[in-house]
Amino acid sequence: MERDQLGTLSPADAAVALRSFPRRFREVTEHALDRRPDLDVAAAPPGHRSPLAIAVGASIALERLRRGVERALTDEGPSLEPTLLDPAALETASATTGQLARTMDAALAGLQDVTTRFADLAQHTPLREWDRGALIGQTPVTALDLLKDAVAAGRNYLDELTASVAAATS
Repeated sequence: MERDQLGTLSPADAAVALRSFPRRFREVTEHALDRRPDLDVAAAPPGHRSPLAIAVGASIALERLRRGVERALTDEGPSLEPTLLDPAALETASATTGQLARTMDAALAGLQDVTTRFADLAQHTPLREWDRGALIGQTPVTALDLLKDAVAAGRNYLDELTASVAAATS
């Protein structure tokens, strides 16, 4: 999913989407564990990252995007890290840290924390502030652009988790 697929997404709608990710990640994982109680969420099925690494990766990527949004909202025209515009770089950066949480419960608790803080930021920021700009390299973005990127990234991680779990349980 890309930002432009979320054309009219409002900050309030983004907050709802962000708050839903931990529940949706948990549902995918619990459904898999119901079908296969012996499923090792730390093991990567062929051609996929492990469900645990994906959940941790989502937390890391969303936290990096949250910090970018926060800087765009509070600093005057900040320069942000170039990887914020590159979903593959967010995933690559987070894939190397997949063992920060050793259990899926811990990874989902981390995701809950990040998404709650991010959703609170989205929900409590006045609408007029969302057009505040930042630069990523030479590319101008708004805080709202980055918020949409976060919702798209969360959805992409959820899709990746679903595919990984399906591969692990088939």
